[in-house]
Amino acid sequence: PATVELSGAKHLVGKTMEDGEFNFVINAVTSGAPMPTNSVVSNDKYGVFDFGTITFNTAGTYVYTVTEQNGGDARFDYDESAYTVTVVVTDNSEGKLSAAVSMLKNGTESNEIVFVNSFTPTPYIYDIDDAAVNFTLGKELSGRPLEEGEFEFVLINAISGQQIGEAV
Repeated sequence: PATVELSGAKHLVGKTMEDGEFNFVINAVTSGAPMPTNSVVSNDKYGVFDFGTITFNTAGTYVYTVTEQNGGDARFDYDESAYTVTVVVTDNSEGKLSAAVSMLKNGTESNEIVFVNSFTPTPYIYDIDDAAVNFTLGKELSGRPLEEGEFEFVLINAISGQQIGEAV
């Protein structure tokens, strides 16, 4: 038999990704196409997801779609891309099968499966009516040291959208 390992990645903008936060689905377009053990999988904390191995016992062309499930959380902008994965399994005339994989993302050639979501936190709304309020902010950066003055923070009125005070 020929085998194909099918996996992908999730990138998240706006917050740290959590293990199992997003779900991904593989569906066979070709009737009777072999499927991996798991047709619905979740990401790990690094964004990697893996459907596992698909085993092909017969030469032919097999087509699949890979999509992300919309989790219904309004704070996320879910990636609605659809990947079409085509696996062409050939027989070398000596009984040995081999598989070649090609992919399209929304109809455009792709060499990887990557879904990108963005996160917008729910704004906090305070009714302070001219009261003095002090905020303490912190910034954490992973992957490299944080440099002084590298980021600016602004306070935005959630109702009017206007900046309040000076950037810090």
